[in-house]
Amino acid sequence: MDKHEVDLIKGYSVEYETLEEVLEAVELCVEGSILSSCTDELRRNKKAVDAVVEWLGEDFQYASLELRSNKDIALKAYYYSTDRSTNLDYIGNNLKDDESFLEEIIEIDYENDVAELNGDHISERLKNDKKFATFALSKFGKLIKIFSDKIQNDADLQKIALENGATMKDIGVTTIDDEKVALSMVEKIYDFYDSQFNMLSERIKNDKNFTLKAIKENPNYYSYINESLKNDLDVASLLVLQYPDKFNALPASFKEDRNFVFKLASQNLKILSYNPNLLKDKDFMLELIKENPKAIEYLNILLRHNKDFMQKVIKINPDAKQLLPQKK
Repeated sequence: MDKHEVDLIKGYSVEYETLEEVLEAVELCVEGSILSSCTDELRRNKKAVDAVVEWLGEDFQYASLELRSNKDIALKAYYYSTDRSTNLDYIGNNLKDDESFLEEIIEIDYENDVAELNGDHISERLKNDKKFATFALSKFGKLIKIFSDKIQNDADLQKIALENGATMKDIGVTTIDDEKVALSMVEKIYDFYDSQFNMLSERIKNDKNFTLKAIKENPNYYSYINESLKNDLDVASLLVLQYPDKFNALPASFKEDRNFVFKLASQNLKILSYNPNLLKDKDFMLELIKENPKAIEYLNILLRHNKDFMQKVIKINPDAKQLLPQKK
């Protein structure tokens, strides 16, 4: 090993003057920047730069403008860099307007779960391009901040952004009057709070059709709606049919209404699990078994030991014989 090789390994500052020296430095995995110690000619040499950025991606900033405008070189450097945001600061303007290049950058970021793009890295044209924005926001909703006002105010894109990590603050909205955006927020925020609900416009809050859609996606939404909607038969029915465990969230007028409970339980027997008193009600259970024979699975132990009751049940559903106490 000659002195030059020793110097390379030790990381001494060396002025690289030939392609061979650069390739040698890469082969020896020299620590620290290589291109910053190269001649201008080598910084314009595609083979030299290509080799260096594969080893040391952040050295991309020292390449010539021509090579910093080369899509393949820029992507390779970005992939291998430990300082990707800085790499983007040095890309040529042509790449800032290259949709396919930026989409590949976003894909790399997506794999690493961090978005490095900012408004300085994309052209004005792409800041207004809905197709490109749709792709970017489908990966990182928070990127909506780097796009134009036109894009940021697009309800469809706001919805996509919210579905992919953006917050209401990110999309710059204080009051939501668009159903798509509102529903997206409700879907995303399972543990709903007053602060989110209060962002909805009064029109949205009082819209029954929206309420039904929201509860279908997020049962916690029911806790925040007004009393009129809470006491709406359709709203209450949907909540319990979709989420039986929310039965106790209903107003007493529904919980104590046998006809209401019967109608719902006949469609979703899981509701019975939250009505222990009705499970002991012979008349109620017998009628329910007539409506839905599978209700026998919910009979409590006392009714199963009631001979007269079980005989009536067996007439309705012979399978109920298996529920009879076993003789010893």
